[in-house]
Amino acid sequence: MLMNLILKILNKRELLILLAFIIILSSSVFSVYSVAIFQNVHAELAWSFLHGKLHFINEISNPDLVVFNGQNYWHMPPLPAVILMPLLALLNSASDQNLLNLLLNILLFFFIARFTQKKFGFSKLNSYWLAILFLFSSIYINSVFSSLAYNYSQTISTFLVLLSFNEYFGKKRYALIGAFVGLVFLSRLTAGLVIIFYLLAIITEKISWRRKIKNLTWLSIPVLICLLMFGLYNYARFGNPLETGYTQTHSYSEFPELHPYGQFNYKYIPSNLYYYFLEGLTPNYAPVADNYPKYQLAWPYIIPNFFGSISFFIISPLFILLFKADYRNKINQLLLITALIITITLLSYYYNGFAQIGPRYYLDCLPVLFMILLSKLKDGFTVTHKTIIVISSLLNVFLTVSLIYASIKLLYGLK
Repeated sequence: MLMNLILKILNKRELLILLAFIIILSSSVFSVYSVAIFQNVHAELAWSFLHGKLHFINEISNPDLVVFNGQNYWHMPPLPAVILMPLLALLNSASDQNLLNLLLNILLFFFIARFTQKKFGFSKLNSYWLAILFLFSSIYINSVFSSLAYNYSQTISTFLVLLSFNEYFGKKRYALIGAFVGLVFLSRLTAGLVIIFYLLAIITEKISWRRKIKNLTWLSIPVLICLLMFGLYNYARFGNPLETGYTQTHSYSEFPELHPYGQFNYKYIPSNLYYYFLEGLTPNYAPVADNYPKYQLAWPYIIPNFFGSISFFIISPLFILLFKADYRNKINQLLLITALIITITLLSYYYNGFAQIGPRYYLDCLPVLFMILLSKLKDGFTVTHKTIIVISSLLNVFLTVSLIYASIKLLYGLK
């Protein structure tokens, strides 16, 4: 009885700490959204869709625009803009993309808490710690604090991938899983590689081949429909169903030295391995006279490297536990194979992202790795783990503020 009383007191104390920390994190997000100005590219594209056009009808400046037949197009898949259309038609506001990204992240926070509680058996208190882990103590921090087109697209794709896992660890309706994965392809192509997990799960399942073919068919139909829609979208824009526009952007065509081996090539892997997993923090040196050694630091003391990244394991430290996960478990094996294929694909890409906290592209792999991490944390989710989440989240928030500060300096040419 005394032990139960002690546990109740400890749980109440932890609950108060958790609530206070959520308030601190939420306040930091709302503060950034209240002062930051994000370019609403998808909102502009949604506005064009509402007027029956596939190109931008308003003047817009972005290094990733595609100029084709005298019109400006966006290279990314269309779903993020399509989702914005009802909100844009209703509110007709330039900040619709910011608002929707913020609302989606609030919804995602509670979804992850419920998912980890219902599907993995974590306590209600621990489930909220895990939601903080995913949103703030990982590379997802980029999508929490920024609604730039790239981050907003990854908000959509990440949510859809997690919805597919929620279905898989629940009723396993493969038609619904296929619909989620198909929509992922219409949001961010490389994130759609999560389909590998579901294909392997069906093929290795101990059921008859007749049942396997049935499940593969239900999974594939909605995915193929979405890919067909994307092909028609590309054909309507560029006259080629396979032309996405990624290699036609200003940033790709104007800097050929960045991609001497094409868009994807194994020769990019060493460079990306460094930026994804090895690069540390960049010191912010105080300005000094020419030819004088830089030594003293100035606020904010450490800043992200605009043309690099920060190691995934610095931004997402608890994911180091992936190396201790139980890979005798069949599901973990399939998740690991999927994660490796996505990782190799991303490491083979010619670039690693821009203006980010950690390797932003690797967010395509994060939900897959998160499933493995959850299986490991089920063995014991300790105070040490939660302390790491708190420290890591605060560091990531600080780095986000540092990135915004550095971006303003770069934008306005300040010293």
